[in-house]
Amino acid sequence: MLYTGVNIPYGSMAQVITTDERERSSLSIFRSIGSTIGAMPALALISLCYVTLANGSKVMSYSKVLTGVVIIAVLVVMILLMRSTIRNMGDRVSEGQRASGAVINQQLSDAMAQIN
Repeated sequence: MLYTGVNIPYGSMAQVITTDERERSSLSIFRSIGSTIGAMPALALISLCYVTLANGSKVMSYSKVLTGVVIIAVLVVMILLMRSTIRNMGDRVSEGQRASGAVINQQLSDAMAQIN
């Protein structure tokens, strides 16, 4: 169900991007290849969650799954914190300084002066 919810908008986006049938089919092919390549790491990680019991049967280790969920949650929180920090840093530099690179040039000049 999630696959459908994500894939339908991307599939219909090709009609908006171009009117040429060949380009649309090319976009669809590359979208399919990209989704296959994107699914491979998830499948590889899921296969690591299985353990082999003494009788030879394989079962999913829920402790490994829980550990993975916790790690992903921590990473998401870290990414959101970094994003808000970077956004706040951008407010400290004026638009003119950002466009001209004056801040970076001044910092490099100061660093070179301290070395010499």
